[in-house]
Amino acid sequence: MFTKGACSRWTSSTSEAYRRPFARSPPLAVFTVALALTRDAAIAGYAMAAAAAVTFIVVTYPLTLLETPRSAHASLSSIGILFKNTAPLFVALFMFNLIENMPKFVMEGMLPYDNQLYFNALYFPRRAFSSRRSWCTSRLSSAWRACGRIPRSVASSI
Repeated sequence: MFTKGACSRWTSSTSEAYRRPFARSPPLAVFTVALALTRDAAIAGYAMAAAAAVTFIVVTYPLTLLETPRSAHASLSSIGILFKNTAPLFVALFMFNLIENMPKFVMEGMLPYDNQLYFNALYFPRRAFSSRRSWCTSRLSSAWRACGRIPRSVASSI
């Protein structure tokens, strides 16, 4: 009746439908009630953590066992293959971030400590954007590889 992909989508959407009201809302409700009763944020935080642990054990973990197929046990060869497949992307992103952040490293070495604080406050948004761009690039390349259709311009840069 269902193909493998359709069945996987069905179980994941069903799991999400159960998880949303039964795993996400109770900890927030427990936090709100505990905060209203005790007027202490620390106690309400502990109550929320306990409710989150209970919903994890009762809702999230069993659903995960049902919808996730068993994977092969880790072996040295599978770990080696993983490193072999991800090493070029790691090296490329590491070098890119090193080159992008070199001005920051140089300025931190030259400026006194007080001025470094101002420089870091001004420089942080650009670093955050470049880090996010690197993450998006890695996600896109893995998605293209999974589909088997890597555009020629991207394939040459990976």
